[in-house]
Amino acid sequence: MNPAPAPDFVDEPTPPTLHADTLAGGVVLLLGLTIAQRLVGFLRGVLFCRWLDAEQLGQWDLSFGFLMMAAPVALLGLPGSFGRYVEYFRQRGQLRTFLRRMALCTALLTLSAMAIAMAGNRAFSRLIYGGDDCGRLVAWLAFGAGAWMSHMVLMALFNALRMTRVVAAMQFLNSFAFAVLALGFLLAWQPSAETVVGAFGGACLISSAVGAIYVRRVWSGLPPTVSSAPQREFWAKLAPFALWIWIANWLAHLFGLADRYLLIHHSGLPEVEALALVGQYHSSRVVPLLFLGIAEMLAALITPHLTHDWEDGRREDVPRRLNSMLKSFAFALTFGSCLVLLVSGWLFSVALGGKYAEGLTVLPWTLASCVWGSLAIVAANYLWCAEQPKLVSVAMLGGLVMNVSLNLWLLPKFGLPGVVLATATGNAVLLLLTYSAATMIGLRPDRGTWGLAILPLAIGFGPWTTAAALLIVALLAACTRWLVDDADKQKLWAAAAPWRRFGAQTSRMNKRGLLMRRFRSCFASRTRRPLKPPADRGPLRVMFVITCMPVGGAETLLVDLVRRMDRSRFHPELCCLKYFGPLGETLAREIPAFTGLLRHKYDFRVLGRLTRLLTKRKIDAVITVGTGGDKMFWGRLAAWRAGAPVIASALHSTGLPDHVEWLNRQLAPLTDAFIAVAAPHAQYLAEHEGCPAAKVRIIPNGVDVERFRPLAADAALRNELGLPPLAPVAAIVAALRPEKNHELFLQAAARVRKNLSDARFLVIGDGERRAALEALAAELQLSETVQFLGTQSNIPELLSLVDVLVLNSHMEANPVSILEALACGKPVVATRVGSVPESVKDGVNGYLVAPGDAEQLAERVGALLADRELARGFGAAGRELVVSHGSLERMVAGYQDLIAEIYASKCPTAPGAAPIEPELAATH
Repeated sequence: MNPAPAPDFVDEPTPPTLHADTLAGGVVLLLGLTIAQRLVGFLRGVLFCRWLDAEQLGQWDLSFGFLMMAAPVALLGLPGSFGRYVEYFRQRGQLRTFLRRMALCTALLTLSAMAIAMAGNRAFSRLIYGGDDCGRLVAWLAFGAGAWMSHMVLMALFNALRMTRVVAAMQFLNSFAFAVLALGFLLAWQPSAETVVGAFGGACLISSAVGAIYVRRVWSGLPPTVSSAPQREFWAKLAPFALWIWIANWLAHLFGLADRYLLIHHSGLPEVEALALVGQYHSSRVVPLLFLGIAEMLAALITPHLTHDWEDGRREDVPRRLNSMLKSFAFALTFGSCLVLLVSGWLFSVALGGKYAEGLTVLPWTLASCVWGSLAIVAANYLWCAEQPKLVSVAMLGGLVMNVSLNLWLLPKFGLPGVVLATATGNAVLLLLTYSAATMIGLRPDRGTWGLAILPLAIGFGPWTTAAALLIVALLAACTRWLVDDADKQKLWAAAAPWRRFGAQTSRMNKRGLLMRRFRSCFASRTRRPLKPPADRGPLRVMFVITCMPVGGAETLLVDLVRRMDRSRFHPELCCLKYFGPLGETLAREIPAFTGLLRHKYDFRVLGRLTRLLTKRKIDAVITVGTGGDKMFWGRLAAWRAGAPVIASALHSTGLPDHVEWLNRQLAPLTDAFIAVAAPHAQYLAEHEGCPAAKVRIIPNGVDVERFRPLAADAALRNELGLPPLAPVAAIVAALRPEKNHELFLQAAARVRKNLSDARFLVIGDGERRAALEALAAELQLSETVQFLGTQSNIPELLSLVDVLVLNSHMEANPVSILEALACGKPVVATRVGSVPESVKDGVNGYLVAPGDAEQLAERVGALLADRELARGFGAAGRELVVSHGSLERMVAGYQDLIAEIYASKCPTAPGAAPIEPELAATH
């Protein structure tokens, strides 16, 4: 067939919203490692209870509580602001400035805090332990505090960058190292609180050292600074939020320590007896603290994700997500508490050695207290997103006042049970106030969220009361809409589908004795099928796997590639895992195309569906298109299981947010080739994305040099756009994404206008940042000078009106818009990033400028707009370069040769292949 002319589109699309999937993946990964980490912590806590006496255990409890309070307070709330403002400064190209200033401030504050602790040794001993004889323990605390602050700052940074794997790994490493060091020190040294505090500090240093390695990688992958925010403006933005976080940290940790400090200073007991009572209380908190730890990690994880939704204008999604999470969390924690109560007799009599009878007595209300506190921590995320830390502080203050007031009343009368009941009531009040504050600014907790907030009350009355309450809630959720609406039910049912099917199949297989046969068949399906011998193999079937095909540069290249492939050698097919998208629908009318295989991010059945599709279609080569995500993982894994001889991944970007994730890196042994678009891009993939250098192949992007060629200016189009006949025109062709840095283009336009008052500027491309950029253009008084044209399909005609193309991105691989402009004979001014210098030769076919330098960008653009002869000379040189090195034919030949080479290297002298069957339905 004769391929129709390929439509032209903007260089790169606004990326699809992968945020929800990333959040779900982060939650699954984080909770998985958290469970492992907390199991280690639980076993460690049990051994502490067995090996330390009640007094030493009380000292360790107070030491740990003080460390948790002192670190965020001493750091003035700065790490707590990372989750809110890392994304803010990243989108403005100022992330390097933000991180540099934060590193300096937190380092100074950490050293100052350690010095103050050492200087006030005796005063801190009296404050924390109620006596003057714990000076050496305070010295160990100073060391532990410094190490913990380093760990905490790094954790806050990685959480804000949404590097969930690093967060989970650091937490697990910290917990595991603490267990190993503590047990080693306790056996080799002495069973004391000093030993445990020293082990804790050592574990924090180990995890911080590992975190520092990742910081270096993150720093090297950051885009250059666009402009450094002035110190005054920077701190004016950050300081109020950090101040309220600092106040909230004070209140939160005072809340957590109030009951134990009152036991030390208000119980009227001698110091030794008071510390022993704190030890009894600690034994009842060993398990409940698991719940609080999970809640804190979940809250830290979801804050940057919810903030990302908030900053991207999807604010209506935040309440919906948070409501669902709060309901699920309330039910899960209450169910977990019920299980803990059922085994509490064995736990305290056997695991804890029978030394903590008072701890067993107060366990139910300690559990209820921690569940309410956990829900309050998660709910407060909405207040952080809305930049309302003062409301968090108000809620915390209300809970603290209730906690302390009831403790002062109940502690003298009832002892430890009074303390625990007062703390539980304080946490319930905290949750009530947090929900109320969030309601005032838009969270709108539904009746299910309010109803499940009451559920933990049943925990205080024992396991059977809790079980009955859980049963009632489950029945109400299943049979009515009072607690869970239809949308939430559908999500829960869909999420449970793999487990339901797995359970049903396992049951049937066990009855029929087929379970082992099915298990063996999974591995049998991965065996390579016979390959076609060279003599009669016919066209190789090539399946391109992608998530979807919106309007974008990589997707346009795929359309061009498929249409130009030699049908006598290759038979291309398309699989869009989720949905087609505009370009997918175009290709579906021309080649066999399939979609709807992936229902949601964690639809694991996609592997079976995709494997069956590749097997049925007798696919010889699978090419996944795009960096990371579903297509790269499921596409390669299914290709391997289906026995496809050729497995390759075509990558098109450099760095965040489209990086190769850890799980995808594990499939490198199954991959025959990673396709880079330029030599610097290949080096980046090998050095930063974990792709084996020997498997990285370079196939430069190409454009249709017949369609993109020098054209006479379209006078009618110029008139339609309102451009004066002789006005010089500069344009940027790029999706309105942060890394494209359209702000710099507008700032340079304002400078150019000072010398060329008749100059005009076109912004071709669209995205969710359009309103903000239009507002900036108005602020720079460019409303009459700059036109935002949105996504356009007539790029050659538009380029005929342009005198110079600009692309001033933070990061690039091999941008198509530059190749299109050069092919049309237009000079280019671009930033010196990624592989751009391979296309734009400075002083030959355009100019290269430093990233973020508006002055230099304006100077170079202005020079080409003012000197038409120079611009024409550069344009001619650019056209020559693209025709010789960047044509579409060269790109297509590169893909075809790569597929053929890999296939030929694996082709044995096997029997002839089956002929290609008649086409199946175009879509599934």
